[in-house]
Amino acid sequence: MSLQVNAITDDRPKLLLHKEVNVEEFFEEPSTLQKKVKTLAQLLKDSKHCVVFTGAGVSTSASLPDYRGPKGLWTLASQRQAPAEKIDLTAAKPTFSHVALTLLERKGFIKFLVSTNIDGLHMKSGFPVEKLSELHGNCFVEKCSICGKRYLRDFDVTENKIYFPDTPVESHWTGRLCEDSTCGGKLIDTVVRFGEFLPDEHFQKGAEQSWKADLSLVLGSSLRVSPANRLPLYAAEKNNGNLVICNLQQTPFADISLNIHAMTDDVMFLLMKELGLDIGRDDLLVGCDADVLSLSLIHISEPTRQAEIS
Repeated sequence: MSLQVNAITDDRPKLLLHKEVNVEEFFEEPSTLQKKVKTLAQLLKDSKHCVVFTGAGVSTSASLPDYRGPKGLWTLASQRQAPAEKIDLTAAKPTFSHVALTLLERKGFIKFLVSTNIDGLHMKSGFPVEKLSELHGNCFVEKCSICGKRYLRDFDVTENKIYFPDTPVESHWTGRLCEDSTCGGKLIDTVVRFGEFLPDEHFQKGAEQSWKADLSLVLGSSLRVSPANRLPLYAAEKNNGNLVICNLQQTPFADISLNIHAMTDDVMFLLMKELGLDIGRDDLLVGCDADVLSLSLIHISEPTRQAEIS
């Protein structure tokens, strides 16, 4: 299977939101879902360079809201409504999908992961930092505005911030200072807001890896925020490869991809079975950095809504 798209040109990476079209959610019939996951499993086996792209939908089973679902943050905002409960990112644990992706990387199926999530759950699951681009930042990471040193925290660095919106540094200042005695610069959060430029190192690394991909797997993203939404298209455009999108809503690229309308945990659960891989705690702890483990005890659970396959 080969999917073709038009050539892609790079603009300076700035976070931009595209107008929502339809928030209706779709669910595959169990037999259809099974067939599509079998196809995905074969594409993954045949792939030489698979890059995964994750959005908010990969974290919904961790009790974190998505953005564009019926109760998504942006959907509610457009209706001038607030979320029913306060979002506690610190308490969130990696989902089945997060830990499955970590194991797939260790088994060599995944070469790189690009995420627009700021929840830090990929790091908590032990996914290698050097193979991860967090395009919109990480709410547990702050960096020095002078020397650039980064600090990984066990709390949300965006809470209790001091806002001075007139300057970029002050608008992101967390109220803390660099711990290097020779520096003392102001620490800023790494979360990207709309209209701000993406971190060059993360975008460039994500773009370079995406350009090498022969398979792009999108999990839980409506692909309506640029420039991140263009990166998954590189596999099809450059390498005559494939694009697979797992999302409950339709995306702008439904006509050039294999579309799987199901919860990401359900898809990943079936995919791991197709690949003959079992997730065990020991698989996840091996090679996981101590500072990542200190953020959270890794929580492994079955999908919240497993597909019923006869």
